[in-house]
Amino acid sequence: MPFGNAPSALDVTFNSLPIAAQAPLSAPREQVSGLHADKPPPKRKQGQEDNERVARRRVEYEEEPDDAYTLKYTRPYISQDDEPPIAEGAIDFGCEVAEGKPLRKLQDFSIHGRFRNRDEILLPLTMLDIQNPPVLRASGLVSHESNVCRLCKPERVDLGVIQSYACTFDKIDLFIGFETADARYWVIPDKAANQYKPIWKRFVHCAFACLRIIVWAGANPRGQRSEFFEYLKASFKTPLGDVLDMATFEDKAFVNLLVKGLSQHKNEESLSKVPAVRELLGENIHRVRFRTRKEVPRTNLDAWYLDALNQDLIASTTLVHRISRSWIDESFIKILGKAPRQEAPKDKSRKARRELDALKALVVEAKKQPKILRYATPEDYPDEVRVGDVDVHVGNVVLVKPGPDILPIFPEPDDTVLEGKSRFDYFLVGCVRYIKSNGKIHLQVMKHGSFTVMEQLAGDRELFLLEQCEEINSKDICGKLDFKWQDDKLDVHSMQEETVDEIFAENRVEKYFCRFKYVPQDASFVTIKNAEDEAVKDQDAPNNCPACLPQRRRIDPDNDDILPSGNGFAIPGRKLVCHVGDFVLFRDATSKSIVASIGRVERTEFLRTQGTYKVHLTVLGRTAFLECLPAGQRKDERHLFLSNVTRKVLADKIIKKVHCMRYNGRDSEEREEYLALSPDHFFAQYKFHSIQPESWDDRQRIPQIDWFECESCEAEHRQWRQKLENMKPYSYQVLDLFGGIAAFASGIADGSKVSKLTHAIEISPSAAKTIQKNYPGVQVSNQDASTTLRYWKRYMKARDVARRDQPNVDEDDLDIELPEAPRQIYNYDEDIPKPPRMPSFSAQGGEDGDIQVVVAGFPCQSHSSLNMYKEESDKKSLLILTTLSYVDLLRPRFVFFENVPGFLQYQLDAYQDANGQKQLVGALEHGGLKLIIRILLEMDYQVRFGLLHAAHYGAPQKRERFFLIAARRDGYAKLPDLPQPTHHWEKHPDDEEKVSLRTMKVPLLKDVNGSWRDIYPIDYKTRGNVLHKQVSIEAAIADLPYFDYTPAICDDMDVPFGQSRQDYPPNGPQTRFQYLARQRKPGQNEAAVQVTKCYTRALEAGRVQRVKEVPLGARADYRWFGRESHIYMMNNPESANARKGYSHGAYGRLGKNEVFNTITTNIGPTAKQSWVLHPWCQRLYTVRELARAQGLPDWYTFEAFRAEDDTRSEASKVLTYHTQIGNAVPWQVAQALGYSLTDSILESIDWDAWGEL
Repeated sequence: MPFGNAPSALDVTFNSLPIAAQAPLSAPREQVSGLHADKPPPKRKQGQEDNERVARRRVEYEEEPDDAYTLKYTRPYISQDDEPPIAEGAIDFGCEVAEGKPLRKLQDFSIHGRFRNRDEILLPLTMLDIQNPPVLRASGLVSHESNVCRLCKPERVDLGVIQSYACTFDKIDLFIGFETADARYWVIPDKAANQYKPIWKRFVHCAFACLRIIVWAGANPRGQRSEFFEYLKASFKTPLGDVLDMATFEDKAFVNLLVKGLSQHKNEESLSKVPAVRELLGENIHRVRFRTRKEVPRTNLDAWYLDALNQDLIASTTLVHRISRSWIDESFIKILGKAPRQEAPKDKSRKARRELDALKALVVEAKKQPKILRYATPEDYPDEVRVGDVDVHVGNVVLVKPGPDILPIFPEPDDTVLEGKSRFDYFLVGCVRYIKSNGKIHLQVMKHGSFTVMEQLAGDRELFLLEQCEEINSKDICGKLDFKWQDDKLDVHSMQEETVDEIFAENRVEKYFCRFKYVPQDASFVTIKNAEDEAVKDQDAPNNCPACLPQRRRIDPDNDDILPSGNGFAIPGRKLVCHVGDFVLFRDATSKSIVASIGRVERTEFLRTQGTYKVHLTVLGRTAFLECLPAGQRKDERHLFLSNVTRKVLADKIIKKVHCMRYNGRDSEEREEYLALSPDHFFAQYKFHSIQPESWDDRQRIPQIDWFECESCEAEHRQWRQKLENMKPYSYQVLDLFGGIAAFASGIADGSKVSKLTHAIEISPSAAKTIQKNYPGVQVSNQDASTTLRYWKRYMKARDVARRDQPNVDEDDLDIELPEAPRQIYNYDEDIPKPPRMPSFSAQGGEDGDIQVVVAGFPCQSHSSLNMYKEESDKKSLLILTTLSYVDLLRPRFVFFENVPGFLQYQLDAYQDANGQKQLVGALEHGGLKLIIRILLEMDYQVRFGLLHAAHYGAPQKRERFFLIAARRDGYAKLPDLPQPTHHWEKHPDDEEKVSLRTMKVPLLKDVNGSWRDIYPIDYKTRGNVLHKQVSIEAAIADLPYFDYTPAICDDMDVPFGQSRQDYPPNGPQTRFQYLARQRKPGQNEAAVQVTKCYTRALEAGRVQRVKEVPLGARADYRWFGRESHIYMMNNPESANARKGYSHGAYGRLGKNEVFNTITTNIGPTAKQSWVLHPWCQRLYTVRELARAQGLPDWYTFEAFRAEDDTRSEASKVLTYHTQIGNAVPWQVAQALGYSLTDSILESIDWDAWGEL
């Protein structure tokens, strides 16, 4: 195309604007640091070589780039000067980026510049890599990313000079972005302007080829070039949707991009040694710049190490990798141990053929004429029956033809619909509990794993028992399964080499097995051994079915087994037994309170006509609800008072038992120790005549004659407290993985009283220092979790070798040849601590290690709903494999996982949305959850999961999180329950519904038609059913210092606004939450009299003025701004925020009676969580107030690590504290999990054997 008639770059992007023909563009050259833009390119003679460029290893185009066009066009200009909101989830540009630059999306774009004194032409980004690069400019269709309105209407903009560009070379999908003086831009790869596409295609192909070789080389350190090209045949498509051309690997641009990518990579030295990389680079290998450990930037180490580019490969044990490899990309994985063997395709086809043959044989058997029954004995309940040619015994697992109500149309043996199906798709499977002489058989139903929440990820051979029975006709039995009950603990040593399916496939015979019960109501997997099974173990038919036991039990006032002390009532289905003198929580129809009432059982009467009890109660009031409570008296939610008011309720109105102590007003420490044991513990000190007395002076001490309790229940409760006291010296040691500030593990330890935090792994230096500051005795490894896992694995191997070579030496005296330890990130001269004592397992048995509890809040950024840029194979999302590998290595008794609700939507084998949005679609729904469950079951763990809302457990915050609990299947080990809500959260009408497990559909008893049902692990109907009201913002922080922004804060933006240490206000704590927050740190003699970190972010003058314009009222925000304070992204009528009706939130102020919004790592008036203005002060929340929102006590301090060369201001430390607080687990939620852990531990211990020890 002739240059004179060719369209220009701006013609392509601004094609709707009038052309000013022959009008030259006289754009001034901007001064761009580091790009030599202030000098024109040197004039050279034809054929002259630039030896200096070769020496400096920079790229040069010897000829003019292809498809370049002249530019003669008047440049339009669109202003971008506005207060830009900062978006999270941005890619790293590999260079120093000014804080506060917005991230924007670019499409329909072109890049152009002056080259060799010619007019502006279209140029590739790689021109920035030459010695004297031209000044490149970009223009295109820009979408302003906003934290308030997400995407505003795109605008065509001249973006100005490009300072730098970057590509991601450590992820599966390619990200390309560049930076200008005003903003950062990420580019939608397939959205270039039409006439710029030829240049752009070449760049994208080269960048994608670099990405593939770097990712592949990281997982194949000895890989050859031919092997890499075989790997590429897996039909990897480029971001442009086409197939990568092999000629790309000969392109000079590819070589230069690969050199740049390797030089920026953390493992550049090891990658450069990979044979395939060396072959592709050839003589250019010497251009890769190797970094040393000293070259790690000594500024902002927190951000540098949290970047996936600077993190290690994902470490995974053999067992974890064996199960997950079919669903994840293995390029990021480093296997610890022997690589798992893969099943050959012929073995897969042979297995499928055997399953199809077995299914057809069963269909043939089901089509036969009615079978003849032959009973072995003439008893009513014989032990054996012969059905046709099949001998059926009690305890056999049989396959039964379903009735027409379940399967209306039964297939024919030669029906093609049988292809790809299993026998469990068409036949009911169950265990024979007893046989009747009338032709009926009583089955306890079983289901294959593919009919549980795991679906496709279930094992081939494992069945699960259900608490469901069926009476079937004996003639419907079509066959038996080769089956084995697995009651004992699995051999962990064998499981490192083969799966559970393979362990039970003895001599290649297909044997099925069962280890767990599946509870469809909450999709949990629990051990088969429990109280019901033990109760019927020695019973005769028809009383030997554990699933029928709850139905057979009935309420009977004469049943001494249920009511051993006589007077009382029982609800067996809910396992609730109460006696006269017990305190109960009940629903009071006469009360208008949003919480349940508390009463003491006075007497009961059995209503035989209704089959239930009428319970007579004396009501206990709550001092916190009294209108006459004096101003100086604390509103304590645990403080009750006795009254003369009585109620009569039916037994089904009783919710649960609680415990109450009579307090004499003297020993407050004993009272607090009692209340700290459980949220169900209360104390009573006074008595009033009514629930709402007129005066506080009407109170009187509770007379001894008016106070009585059930002696047997109180003795049982004292025994429970004594067991807890006996267990404290043997507390379980806890490892906090991805520890943050260790709030998760600390809260669990505080709630359980029988566990303690001893080890933590955290990659952020500031967070690691915070743990060390608050818990000096904890061994903190400030290092990558994968790096630490590899070190622990090598240490464990060295110990096993020493134990083998020194069989008669004690564990502590072994002479071990220790591997080299990684260094602490905050101090490269210090090794990370030695690993804890690992478990010792062998085929003959073994013993536990030091770590008995593992808690892990694995990284959530890739699952968060606030992340608008989800990636196909985000490295952080694969850290669940490292988390599970720690469990595999340590084999703790209990496991607790936490993540954002979006983790439920984590899809395995996902791919990017084709419309250019950085979201994921397709693949396996709920895949991350299913993978975790499958792997934990493979490790022989019981599992349950659910969503817990922080406000339901006493934290003053609207924060919903996913939790998973696992317990090793050891004998009678009890899986901890998910804690039920203790507080009522009053939801505001403006609050949006989030992803919830209440709407997550999982398969229950799926037949061929696919029946589905929601699961309900947590009862969220809290109104009138829970113990307490929500803890409001006022109840949480009203006792902290008050102050407002002043104009003086604009004078010094380098220091935070407020006081680092300040006295508490003299009025004292007004609520129980405030009282507990002020309590002394464990190990200290006195509580602090001062509160720390009472400062907040210092803002610019304009922002301070906006803060002051927001009125002191509930739900006030930017909509109250005056015209001069308007912000384009929020107030402009053309913005997306306007099209959505001006959504609420920016510069938002919540009411004092509400709870905090979710505390995130980015706290600001225009951040994604922007309801951060103090309810009654003209400022943002302080660091201490945000810590209170997470339930952290006031003694909890925060550290911000600063290296010697770090020049950041003191004010930047506030942002570090915000990150630490935003990543924490609310203390009260962790406490609630700790209470459940205590119950599980105490119920799992054989106390008779304990007494002997």
